[in-house]
Amino acid sequence: MSIKEITMQRIVPVHATADVIVVGGSPAGTAAAISAARSGCKTILLEHSGQLGGMSTLGNVSVFMGVGNVTGIYREMIGEFFPAALPSSHPGHARRRIHPIGCLRRAD
Repeated sequence: MSIKEITMQRIVPVHATADVIVVGGSPAGTAAAISAARSGCKTILLEHSGQLGGMSTLGNVSVFMGVGNVTGIYREMIGEFFPAALPSSHPGHARRRIHPIGCLRRAD
């Protein structure tokens, strides 16, 4: 029995270029894309469904409640749309945007 090597080629059109491509618009993917864009990177977020949020929205799973550690992007979203729903027991920094590492650009 011999081992064969098969090489396949396909021409794939390039529609856009970016510094960061995030695949999946789940809560983590959305937060990663927002963070990359805020860091100055040209960012593309790819999501195959018609909406962001992963199973929390597509599966109608209400896992995000105003208890516990409500920080980061989630706190910003809640603060923007439902400020009265922010838990007072956990003061956050909804507008603090610190990005110590910017987007690293390749030298051409």
